[in-house]
Amino acid sequence: MTSERSRRVFLLPLAGILLLAASPLLPRVARHPMIVGTVLAAAALLGVWTAVLYARARRGVEYRLDVVLRKNHYLQLVVQLVLFAYWWMYWPKGTDQIALILVQLVFAYVLDMLLLWSKHREWRAGFSVVPPVLSVNLFLWFHDEYFPLQFAVIALAFVTKALVHWKREGRSTHIFNPSGIALWVPAVIMIAGGWWGVARANEISSTLGAPPYIYEAMAIASLLVQFYYPVILITMSAALTVVAAGFVYTTVTGVYLFIDTSIPIAVFLGMLLLITDPSTSPRSWPGRVLFGVLYGLSIAGCYIALRETGRPSYFDKLLFVPVLNLAVPAIERWGRRVELAIGRARFSVREANTAHLAVWIGVFAVMLPWLKAHAGRSPEYWQRACAEGRHGACNSLAALYGDACERGVGEACHNLGAMFEGGEAGPADPARALVAYERGCREGAAASCDRAGTMHGLGEGVPRNEPRAAVFYGNACTAGEPAGCHNLGVAFENGLGVLRDTAQALSFYDRACHAGFGPACENGRRLRMR
Repeated sequence: MTSERSRRVFLLPLAGILLLAASPLLPRVARHPMIVGTVLAAAALLGVWTAVLYARARRGVEYRLDVVLRKNHYLQLVVQLVLFAYWWMYWPKGTDQIALILVQLVFAYVLDMLLLWSKHREWRAGFSVVPPVLSVNLFLWFHDEYFPLQFAVIALAFVTKALVHWKREGRSTHIFNPSGIALWVPAVIMIAGGWWGVARANEISSTLGAPPYIYEAMAIASLLVQFYYPVILITMSAALTVVAAGFVYTTVTGVYLFIDTSIPIAVFLGMLLLITDPSTSPRSWPGRVLFGVLYGLSIAGCYIALRETGRPSYFDKLLFVPVLNLAVPAIERWGRRVELAIGRARFSVREANTAHLAVWIGVFAVMLPWLKAHAGRSPEYWQRACAEGRHGACNSLAALYGDACERGVGEACHNLGAMFEGGEAGPADPARALVAYERGCREGAAASCDRAGTMHGLGEGVPRNEPRAAVFYGNACTAGEPAGCHNLGVAFENGLGVLRDTAQALSFYDRACHAGFGPACENGRRLRMR
């Protein structure tokens, strides 16, 4: 018979499974049937797994549960919570994910304990589960209809952490940064298949920069971890490498590598979170420097390659992390040889790390203007560069508008639509232009409402739909766009998507005419002379 201790430990996964099963009671979870199906299926599978382990326990197998609170885990948790809170203060839409992140955490805790009980018959309770889940959610969300992929990504993180190990300095440790490998796999699949539309990675990447002092907040928050764990050389060398690569690129091409900063905010976050796991990065100081340099070079190279091939560049910080994790033994051997060649410093690890932190603070202070007061933040810079035909400038201008559009700037959505419609950022694409115009209309850009109406009315990018066109003309007119009032007048005069109504047509012509729209004045006079 199983011992009383083993019976008690199974109450914990049972509680987690019951929470998952009850989570559809939350409005955010219940919003989409795919989310409901995912959490219920996960609860059922974890329940079967728990039952199997419990049956083994009844036959005498002992399963242990210990509480281990490690400083690196709860410090990472504090840093991540600070970043989420600050980000969502300036992007409240993000708080819509809270319930889904909590569901992922429950799933991850139950999965982690079952994995480790299955492998070692022991699970150490603590905060180790939380940082990988939050890291994943700082870079990647899937749309609700693809929510099973979110659970798959979380499962991948913990399966590789539990099962994919090697020996380092006589100890068994996981090879890959859990969140790094979990983000790498879907990124590669989405890029290869052209399926990046299933995820909200671009929305995250563009809105992370919404808070006014986000670089400072990230740097200061990360010091809490870096003070205790000597990984600052990785971040510093990666940052300096990316800045240097940008300088070389500008010298060669005449335009900036990145659009509006020397280091995009999501890339900076990757330098702080994805490559600084002490278990999956080098331990010698030369190895850490090389590790950071290689990561910086990979970001620049991946960004250029993705952009030049028409792939989303926001995956750049994810694509090389597992490769670097695999290269750690070779990098570490090189680092140890360098240390032997130049002689070990006569400083303790804590003293050396304090010195490195001081240098990093100085470097960051010097670098900060290049991160924030960047000439590329002005659309006028990219408009001039695009008009001059500089390499990739039109695509960069479209990306700048796209990021602003994601943040809810209607005028940027309208400008993006105009670029897609006019073929300024690649071949003309009426369908993408219409999507941008409709988004601009929702964000309050009256001209976008009018243009979306025209495209629906003429069947540009979509099948012709005159009633829908009339709705957009009405939105444009209400928002103060005289062309929209005029076009709605045309619709009422000719019965295009609405019932023919001469009085209504005159009313809208007059409204547009009073706003200074000449063709509406002429149409009004013509209609009155009938």
